[in-house]
Amino acid sequence: MFDVLPRAFTEMPGGRFIGTLFFLLLVFAALMPSIASIEPPWLGSSAVRNGQSAAVLRCCGCRVLLGIGSVLSFNLWSAWHPVAFVPFLSGMTFFGVMDYVSAKHHAPRRSILTSVLGRFGG
Repeated sequence: MFDVLPRAFTEMPGGRFIGTLFFLLLVFAALMPSIASIEPPWLGSSAVRNGQSAAVLRCCGCRVLLGIGSVLSFNLWSAWHPVAFVPFLSGMTFFGVMDYVSAKHHAPRRSILTSVLGRFGG
């Protein structure tokens, strides 16, 4: 996508405008799921019901910290294994642990809950 499409956009009439618009929309498409996933804890918070935005700041702050931890696990924290005391997770970096928990536990449970609650109108 980042190799072939820019070349294709440069060869078409109006390609600079269309390419810029395409990649701008691609950024929005990447950000929307992140924003949507903040909504459930935000709406469930009593702070929002009281008209305060502290819940939003907490959710966003946690996301930023987890993101920074994931990025740092590829360079500065590459030798750090946060859960080395757990035998099957001992060789994993912070990103590896987050990926394992997300893929093996959160995603299946989220899918099942979405299907069940969607079926029964919950």
